[in-house]
Amino acid sequence: PMRSKAECGEAYHAFVDDVGVPNETYVDQSKEQTQPGTLFRKVANWVRSKILMAEKGSPWQNRAEAMIGLLKKRWRQRIFVLKVPSRLWDYALVYDAEILSRTASKLGERTGYEKVTGDTPDISEWTDFAFYDYVWYWDQPKLEDKGGKLGRWLGVSHRIGSPMCYWILKKNGEITSCTTVQHVTQEEK
Repeated sequence: PMRSKAECGEAYHAFVDDVGVPNETYVDQSKEQTQPGTLFRKVANWVRSKILMAEKGSPWQNRAEAMIGLLKKRWRQRIFVLKVPSRLWDYALVYDAEILSRTASKLGERTGYEKVTGDTPDISEWTDFAFYDYVWYWDQPKLEDKGGKLGRWLGVSHRIGSPMCYWILKKNGEITSCTTVQHVTQEEK
């Protein structure tokens, strides 16, 4: 997630790396997306994606705005109900965005992920655990015979490790990425 609008060029570049080059990129009229020389425009020109703009003051012309509103609502509910520390806002937001992009809103409709990539999404890595679940994790393979460490599941860590590699909040507040993760049973809770 972007911490400010100034990071939209880096976000667009990451999107192109992860998903591919869109034929058209729909933007609002923010200076970060429209002014020549910005990183966003440089990336768009480099990948040769056509830039289309919404009219000024017309957010309803960008269909993503409604999903952003839904995403914010789900995120607020999640962090309130689970009592998630505010510093983990970005992990909660990514979790909800990944779930929303991989699920269809209507029966028979394609998912957002499928519309963008053309691929049927594999949601398995996002459904094994729920956000902020207690988990056991092993950050060193040699310790697998011993008991795991208690942590909180924060989501899938793309770009690190193999598939099914997860972000884990450790007891000391640090965040690590590891593949050896198990559920904490009801009895253990």
